[in-house]
Amino acid sequence: MKKRVTIFFFILISAICFAVFNLYFLSQLDWLQSAATIQHFNKLKVGTIRGNIYDCNKVPLVNTEKDKIAAIMPSVKTNKELKKAFSSEKMKEILPRLSKLEPFCLKIPYYMGDIPGVDIFDVPKRYSYNQICPHIIGYVNDSGEEGICGIEKSYNDFFYDCFGEISVRYDANAKGGMLGEKNREIKDTSYMKNRGVVLTIDQKIQEITQISMEKHVKKGAALVVEIPNSEIRSCVSLPNFSPNNLENALKNPDCPLINRAFSEYNVGSIFKLVTAAAALEYGIPSSFKFNCTGNIDVNSINIDCFGGFGHGQVDMKEAMKHSCNGYFVKLAERFPPEKILNLSSKLGFGETQEFAPYVFSSKGNLPSLDELKNKVSLANFSFGQGFLMATPVQIISLINTIASEGNYIKPSLIKGLVNESLDFTEEIEQMKPEKILSNRTTKILKEQMKASLMGGTSFAGKPSKISAAAKTSTSQTGIINNEGHKVLQAWFGGFFPYENPKYAVVVLAEDAESGGRDCGPVFVEIADKITDLKKL
Repeated sequence: MKKRVTIFFFILISAICFAVFNLYFLSQLDWLQSAATIQHFNKLKVGTIRGNIYDCNKVPLVNTEKDKIAAIMPSVKTNKELKKAFSSEKMKEILPRLSKLEPFCLKIPYYMGDIPGVDIFDVPKRYSYNQICPHIIGYVNDSGEEGICGIEKSYNDFFYDCFGEISVRYDANAKGGMLGEKNREIKDTSYMKNRGVVLTIDQKIQEITQISMEKHVKKGAALVVEIPNSEIRSCVSLPNFSPNNLENALKNPDCPLINRAFSEYNVGSIFKLVTAAAALEYGIPSSFKFNCTGNIDVNSINIDCFGGFGHGQVDMKEAMKHSCNGYFVKLAERFPPEKILNLSSKLGFGETQEFAPYVFSSKGNLPSLDELKNKVSLANFSFGQGFLMATPVQIISLINTIASEGNYIKPSLIKGLVNESLDFTEEIEQMKPEKILSNRTTKILKEQMKASLMGGTSFAGKPSKISAAAKTSTSQTGIINNEGHKVLQAWFGGFFPYENPKYAVVVLAEDAESGGRDCGPVFVEIADKITDLKKL
């Protein structure tokens, strides 16, 4: 009986062990099958390419330079060939990665030839070494997948939808081991990056403006718009910055990340064009005269004329030519101040402008009507001083309006969106111009600006290859710098050709001496080089 119990117990224990073993085997089999499914391949991402940003001619402004990236699958044969291609120092650097026997990417300086287990790709870099137009384009985060500012931020969702990718998929066994160089699949959707945003910027005009500014101005801004539609062909802000090295830009006390073309400044004498326009529209003739003695008294406040020199008997044309402050003070007293204020508003002064989501200019500042009831405030306003603040964008709108027969139109920056074939899928509707000045008024203003350029305060900006018209400013800020000098902002605004205007230009130089001296040479170079470029 005892023997039977022992045999039964042994059989029972054996059966239990067999059942447990079977359960374990089945569970391991499920795990191995799952592992084989999960680890069937190993994907190596070589690079991702964000959608493009184009100029008005669909010339790429980003993704223009390329890095050579090698996708390496280590093996005895591959490692041996790499030793021949790389220096011993480079091999020491990558040896730990090779020893893991897992595929990896490596940036290389040049094409190394055909090496087993190595695929080489040209992967676009988002920004070039000397990136054009960074204040407009903006920049992305470290991963390259999110726009932080500028057009990169404005169209971030769009760019996210048109990411291109280059990757290599290596077949692997159940344990993750690579099955060999022939068991791989290359996937390249980099063509997706052809989709993009088209700007109104003209790459060649942008480069002309950038070079001219860097030659003559340390801090400031310049804009070029095409007349009459006021499309921005170039937008330069100095100092410049590199999206590839934002750390340096953040450390720079001159704040290069600020887009000075969209920032507000004291204006000065270029605003005399608005005062003259308001007077002419009110009915005051350009023949109105004033005897300039070099200064004028307004409520016991002495206001000096430009340079402190008397201009004698001047009419509106002579006053504009020599930038006579006293003349415009007296002119503004002859009609209601709301006329200047209303015209300023119609010209976009005191109003912010959004060019794209998150891309907008400062609104500047216009004095209130109550403030202009004070004679001193009105006097300062008449020649662009006092409470007035404006942006280069607002000043170029003024120039464009005069050059285009009194038709005001806000400057634009975006043309639309394109697909992989560069066909427009969405075009921004062109804004309709608003007639705010008569042809008669703009004709007189053009003649006055021409006189200023031919023999007045704007003479330093006279182009050598094309006819033009212009007006300068040298505005006081009330700021004293570290050296004890008064900080002045210098302006130069003009258009060309004179007979059939095609381009308007505004140049601003911070902490400068005069509009003619500091900004005039920039206008000359821009006008002459665009004349050659466009064969005007």
